[in-house]
Amino acid sequence: MDKRFFLQDSFSKHICFILIFILICWGCKFNKVPVGAVASINGDYIYLDDLEKQYDFIHFEYEGNLNIADIKKEYRKELLNLFFYKLVKQTLQEKGLLVGNKELEKEINKIKSDYPPGEFKKMLIEECIDYDSWKKFLKMNLNIKKFINLVVKPKIKITFKEVEDYYKKHFKDFYIPNMVSFTVFYSTDKDILLKIKNSKLKFKKDDNKMIDEIKKKYPSVIVHHYLFKLNQTPSLWKKVIEITPEGNFSTIKNDKRGFYLLFINRQYPAKYLEPAQAYPIIENVILQQKLNAYLLNWFKNKLSTSNIMISKLLLENK
Repeated sequence: MDKRFFLQDSFSKHICFILIFILICWGCKFNKVPVGAVASINGDYIYLDDLEKQYDFIHFEYEGNLNIADIKKEYRKELLNLFFYKLVKQTLQEKGLLVGNKELEKEINKIKSDYPPGEFKKMLIEECIDYDSWKKFLKMNLNIKKFINLVVKPKIKITFKEVEDYYKKHFKDFYIPNMVSFTVFYSTDKDILLKIKNSKLKFKKDDNKMIDEIKKKYPSVIVHHYLFKLNQTPSLWKKVIEITPEGNFSTIKNDKRGFYLLFINRQYPAKYLEPAQAYPIIENVILQQKLNAYLLNWFKNKLSTSNIMISKLLLENK
């Protein structure tokens, strides 16, 4: 599960000097606030519990060598992320664009639909993630995406010349090695996979309707689609793919999770992309560059004009 959805490290470094300025200017003025609050931005409080959950959600792995000073340093980094989110939320609220409960539930149901009944919450438990916290972070992520899609992207323009120049300069980047598209069926019951493999249903390449039908008929089966460079495909799968013809099922294999079955959708030969094929890729690269630049400037300007207070306890390195 990808947990990192706020500021990237490179983004954070550019903004760090502004945060340091804010810490010096406002650290001594933080008083008469709700219990548990450690910071505020434009009157919107951030609590210690928010920082702890943000840190735990991002840093799943236990880091036993961290001392109190190290933890506070990490908390200050996550505080920067929460400042960013609070400013995004405030902007969306002003425009009447905040993600509502119906939007949130729709996304939750979409995510859960990829798992057999009960398996999604089981997965969260196995990863030590509290469901309510996950739901809260999902809503934060949806708000950020909405901000980018509805507020930021309409302000960004990309010309054909920019795309053309990028293609000429990075031509070698558009070499595509051998690729493979395949579907993996997981189950703890080997007999179910045998039934799928031997089904009278005619399984076609990239046939989503057929996969949906299998999910309904065998709800305990976990189904995932993959598109990999052949040389980057996990070794166990790669061996199976190499001996399985396109448009066919593999033999049934087992691992520590149970049994799995592959269906090879398509094999793609190596090639260089033509300009027309590369256009959407280049457009997306340039878009991301311009989005990062816009968000950096937007965040810097918002921070410089916001009313920010931070607890001295969070600033002390001891």
